[in-house]
Amino acid sequence: MCQGRADLVKVSPQPAVERAVQSCVVPLLSRLGLRKLIRMLVLHSVGKATMVISNVPGPQQQRTLCGETLSGMQYFLFSPVGAYIGVCSYAGSIAAGASLERALEPEPAKLMMHWKPSAYELLEACERERAAAPQSGV
Repeated sequence: MCQGRADLVKVSPQPAVERAVQSCVVPLLSRLGLRKLIRMLVLHSVGKATMVISNVPGPQQQRTLCGETLSGMQYFLFSPVGAYIGVCSYAGSIAAGASLERALEPEPAKLMMHWKPSAYELLEACERERAAAPQSGV
């Protein structure tokens, strides 16, 4: 069910159409001084989700910035979404960060304390699945 919906969203023209309409309408509304309507439009287009979980594959080799080796990599989403968890891989490790609307939970660390045990549980399930899969004769 979820995969089917995700596949449908991936090929939907809706995001492109919304972007095109907004790129025409927002400058016009701005010239007319209708900032409140612009805010409503933006919140409508990004405020459809109550939670976003995203993953970004980062570089798998260590990188440097200003001559210093990066020890890790994370990113956050700043938008009017109630809850966000971002997962980022970097140099063989995985990091996750969360941001939550204060009304939902004032301390995101409470949510993230479940991250490590859940990640290990998922890893073990994947390893069991891989071990049980028939091996191809390639």
